Amino acid sequence: MSDEIYKKAEIRLTPFNYMPVGHNNELPSKFKEHNDQIEKQLKEAGGKHGQLIAGIKKDVILSAKLADKPNKVVIYGWHKTDGKPIQPVYSGHVDWYVDYSHGIRFINNQVLVDGKPLFFTNILRDQVLYKIFSNEARPMEQVLYIEK
Repeated sequence: MSDEIYKKAEIRLTPFNYMPVGHNNELPSKFKEHNDQIEKQLKEAGGKHGQLIAGIKKDVILSAKLADKPNKVVIYGWHKTDGKPIQPVYSGHVDWYVDYSHGIRFINNQVLVDGKPLFFTNILRDQVLYKIFSNEARPMEQVLYIEK
């Protein structure tokens, strides 16, 4: 899904990263500094808030790997301008770890498949339909999401 979002994005920004220095990448000041850089790039690209934007963060993703690695977070993406991701699917961080480079994309849990409303979370568990949104080798056993 991250790859498709990148392909469909109205604005694609060049990833901007910082070299790790101790725990600096986890500090609120680094988040602000990175956000300021994104805002600058967005303005220079003629973009505006509300557009689908890519290239600014690694996506925190739902993955079948979570069944094998409880208490982990899975990240992927941060696509370069050639469309290739900097970050391969990675499940090595504990689930409470964050740094400035991780981003969350909220999506609607209800999607249309062949004109029928289905829950995204159910699709990810389905033996066949999960392939609509995932290129992993198996469906997800458990899907965590916030229900409102």
